[in-house]
Amino acid sequence: MERRRNVKGGYTETQMKKRTGFIVVMFTLFLIVNSCSNKAPRSRLPQPILPDYPDIVKLYWEAWDILNKHVIKGTRENNFAKHYINSKHEGLIHQWSTISTSLFAIYGYNVLPVMESIDNFYCRQRLDGFISRLYLESSGEPAFSTTAKEPMINPPLFTWIELKYFQVTDDSSRLYNIFPILERYFYWIDTYCKGRDEASLLYYTTPFGSGMENLPRGSLEFGGWVDLSAQMALFAHDLSLISKYIGERSKSQYFLQRYNQISKQVQDELWDSDSTFYYDKTREGKHIKVKTIAGFWPLLAKIPFKSDAMKLIAHLKDTTEFKRLHLFPSVAADEQDYNPDGFYWRGGVWGIANYAIVQGLHKYNEYSYAAEVAWNHVANMADIFSKFLPDSSLIDLEFHKYPIHTIWQLYSPEEKTPGTRWDAHKYGEPECIAFSGHGPISMLIEDIIGIEVQAPDDKLTWRSWMLNKHGIKNLRFGDNIVTIWCEKRGKDLLPYIVHGETNSSVKINFIIGDESFSVDFDKGPIELEIMPADFIMRDRTID
Repeated sequence: MERRRNVKGGYTETQMKKRTGFIVVMFTLFLIVNSCSNKAPRSRLPQPILPDYPDIVKLYWEAWDILNKHVIKGTRENNFAKHYINSKHEGLIHQWSTISTSLFAIYGYNVLPVMESIDNFYCRQRLDGFISRLYLESSGEPAFSTTAKEPMINPPLFTWIELKYFQVTDDSSRLYNIFPILERYFYWIDTYCKGRDEASLLYYTTPFGSGMENLPRGSLEFGGWVDLSAQMALFAHDLSLISKYIGERSKSQYFLQRYNQISKQVQDELWDSDSTFYYDKTREGKHIKVKTIAGFWPLLAKIPFKSDAMKLIAHLKDTTEFKRLHLFPSVAADEQDYNPDGFYWRGGVWGIANYAIVQGLHKYNEYSYAAEVAWNHVANMADIFSKFLPDSSLIDLEFHKYPIHTIWQLYSPEEKTPGTRWDAHKYGEPECIAFSGHGPISMLIEDIIGIEVQAPDDKLTWRSWMLNKHGIKNLRFGDNIVTIWCEKRGKDLLPYIVHGETNSSVKINFIIGDESFSVDFDKGPIELEIMPADFIMRDRTID
């Protein structure tokens, strides 16, 4: 017999039990949803279509799976974002690794806290414009104070990710918000990180500040560092673009002028015309003639003229220098300090460095070679991921818990193995995605599949060079969601048959070999066929 004793609020005991049970169930569901809300489900991420290359597709998803593990929550104590990405941990957030991670995580901007991770640094900017390279996760305070010898900066590449985010999302409102922050940061570095004496018009940092701790650079204190000087030119160029987008014409002209000035100093002072390479310069005015990966940063800033750029790129193609089994070593193979096993930045292959070079190749329309480089890097990573069995004695004890088949911090340029770390003996970190995710994600999408998005123009450019079936599903940019793929082709690149779908009107610029043409597609199916005889496009109906 049901008991009908009234309880508080007018509910019977039976009703109260049901209500309590309902609340418990809903609260449990809330906890489950909340705990998963910072994860990136595969259905909401771009999905590569590469049926003939399953190992590369597995590597792609492994990169996202590892990245998901590094989404953590802010606290009241540190006042960081509610969720943010920290792929290094160590009780710190690192500017270098956060920017590096964002350059590929951006393709999951709709489900991952990519820009929130960047905002953690902006929110801690000092009134004088300084942004530290390290903050404590416990309190949000800077990990170290600045000194004249150690300015505590990292490569100033915030504008790189901001402009990429704008191209992917068409979110111009963010540009208005971040411009004053980045403008002040530029002025701080421009004021406090100038070289001394004969290098006074260039910029200096420190080995840890450069992000390339043991790169062989000699005695370079207060000298002109080629990487930071080129990065400052890029910084000025990007600020000019951002200020143009937000209607600040006078500032756009000012930063363009600063870009030209810094670029000229880099070219005049750091380019060696005899060896056709960029070298660091001591405060006494002498070049440190060691060919390292730092010498290619001027490509990304588009500093050299085309003729000099081609001479510089020739070093990448030289089998005695940077063209090794796995492209590209951080030190040329013909240098005394080159280590074929990696030894961190004494020869190791790093994803962030390769990505910067590939993006630099784009600046000079070297897309074909960029695709070749990307394929080499990603294919080597995929082989190591699927086939390599590490010697357990060469793995640091703290990393033995990680799976055997994983993505590594760096790679050997000579063998299909991970690269060795700072002790030149043990492997670098497994599951270290911050400096290795560019190949499996960004370079796969942008250079191997060949997709470039321009959300502000509702435009997609597709440089289609592969003969195998290839494409991408669920690619988001702006308010567009596009699926597109090309069927397998013959050696003459034709017939070119494309299928797909778009949720909105979009312009697609197809680049096939030396041919280029644009097609406007309305919402619905994407169907295209080009025949070799007359290059006539005709509509086709989805079966």
